[in-house]
Amino acid sequence: MADKSSTSYERHSFDTESESNKALESVVADTRERLLPRDPEAVASSADVTVRECSKEQAAFNMFLYMFGATQIPYAIGQMGWYWGAFFMAAMTISSYHSGHLLCDICIRREVYSWPAVGECAFGKRGWTFLEVLQTVNFALSGIVQTQGAGMLWQTAFDHSPVCQWQWLLVSTAVYAIFLQIPSFSGSLPMKVATVITVVLSFWNVALTFTLIPLKGRYCHTCYDGQTLASALSAAANLVFTFGSHAMMPEEVREMVTPREIHPAFNMAYAVAVPLYFLVGFAGFYAFGIFNSGSNMLLNYPDSPAVRSYMVAAAFLGYLPISYGQILLFLKIELRLGVLPTDWLTASNGAANRTRGVPPALFRLGLRCSLLLVYLLLAQMFLGFGIQNVVSLVGAIAICAMTFYLPFVLHARVFWSEMTLARLGWYALNILFGVVVSIAGIVFTMRDIMQEDHGGLFHAACHENSFFIGSSPSDGYSCANNTIFYNEFYLKACGAGGDIECSQYGSCYPAPA
Repeated sequence: MADKSSTSYERHSFDTESESNKALESVVADTRERLLPRDPEAVASSADVTVRECSKEQAAFNMFLYMFGATQIPYAIGQMGWYWGAFFMAAMTISSYHSGHLLCDICIRREVYSWPAVGECAFGKRGWTFLEVLQTVNFALSGIVQTQGAGMLWQTAFDHSPVCQWQWLLVSTAVYAIFLQIPSFSGSLPMKVATVITVVLSFWNVALTFTLIPLKGRYCHTCYDGQTLASALSAAANLVFTFGSHAMMPEEVREMVTPREIHPAFNMAYAVAVPLYFLVGFAGFYAFGIFNSGSNMLLNYPDSPAVRSYMVAAAFLGYLPISYGQILLFLKIELRLGVLPTDWLTASNGAANRTRGVPPALFRLGLRCSLLLVYLLLAQMFLGFGIQNVVSLVGAIAICAMTFYLPFVLHARVFWSEMTLARLGWYALNILFGVVVSIAGIVFTMRDIMQEDHGGLFHAACHENSFFIGSSPSDGYSCANNTIFYNEFYLKACGAGGDIECSQYGSCYPAPA
C-alpha cells in the first residue's frame, strides 16, 4: 500500500509538474510572440515591443518637461490680452486635461499603444493611416521649429559674437544630435541624467522669473491693450504648443511598467505645470505688457550675469524637452525595422531585426543624424519667417488636433455604447473649440507669415533673436522719452494709431542685417 501510494503520489506530482511546465512554456511562448512577432512588419504596432521600464515618476517628468519646455505663454497672453488670455488658458487647460485622460483610457482598455493603433481601433485602417500621417507631420514640423529654437539659445547666449544665427544652428545641431541618441522614454541611464539636468534648468528659469520681476519691476512705458482678432487667434495657436504632450502619450503608456499609472502620472505633470503656466504667463504680462518677446521671455530682462549664465547652460544642456517628439518619430522607423531601444551592440530579437547585422546603437546614430540634417536644412530655409509664427502654425495644424478634438472624437467612437446625451454634448463642445482654434490659427498665422518683409527662404537677419529689450540700447526699463524702446516700440505699438505688431523686435524696429 505504501509503495502504491508513493507511486501514485509521484505520478500525481509528475503530472502536476508537467502541466505546470506546459503552462509556463505557454506563457513564455505567448510573451515571446508578443515581444518578437514573426512578421517584422508587425513589430511597430506590437503592444510590448519594448521592455517596460518607465516608472510613473519618469512618465510624469517626461510630460511636464515636454509641456514646460515648449511654453511661450507670456508672449501669447500679451497678444491676446487679460480677458482672452485668461479664457484661452482656462479653456485649454480644462479641455486638454480631460482629453488626455480619455486618450489614456483608450490605450489601457483597448491595449493599443500608439496613435495609429488608437486610430485603427476607432476607424479601422483609414484611421490608422490618417493618424500615422498626422503624428509624423506633427513631429517633423516640430523638429524644424525645435532645431531653430536650439540655434536661438546659442544666439542669445553669445550675442556679442560675430556669428550669425544661421551659423549657430550648425553648432546647436551638433549638440542636439547627442541628446537624440537617447533610445526611448524609459528609465535608461541617459534618460535619467538628461531628466535631472532639465528639471534643474526648468526651475532655474522659473526662479529667474520670480526673482527678476519683483526686483526690477515692470517696464515704465508699457500697455496692455491693442490686441486684434488676428493677434489673439494666432497667439491661441501658439499657446497650443504648451499643451502638446498628448502627441507622445500612447507611446509613453507603451513603455510604462504599469500602464494604468499613466493617469496619476498625467495628474502629477498637470499639477505642477499648469500653476506655473498661469503664474509665469500673467506675471510676465503684468511686467512687460504686449512687449513680451516671442523668441524668449528672458530677452525682456536686463542683460545680467544671472540671465546670461542660464542662457549659456540652456544652450549646452537644454535639449531634452525638444527631443521627446523626435525620439518618438525615430522609434516609429526603428521599431518597424525591428531595432529595439533596449539593444545596443547586438540585436536580441534575431530575424525580426532587419538591419542586416548593423549594431543597433550604430544604426540609431546614422538614422537619427541623417534625419536631423534634413531638419537643419529646412530650419535654415525658414529661419527668416519668425520662430513664433512657425510655432503657431505647427500648433494650429497638428498639436491642436491631437490635443483638443481628436481624443474626444476617438473616445466617443470606441466607447459609443457608454455615451450619454450630456456626455456627447460636452464632447461636441470641446471638438468645436479645438476645430475653431485650429482653423483660425492656420488662417491668421499664414497671414502673418505672408506679411513678413524682413526675411524669406534662406534669408534671415544675422542677430534676430539676440536683442535684450530690457538693456541698452533699447532700455525697456527706462522712463526717459528718448530711448529706442520708447520711440521704436512703445509709441509705435501703444501710441495713437498704434499697431501691436510693433511690439515685437524686427517688425517695426528692424533687425540688423
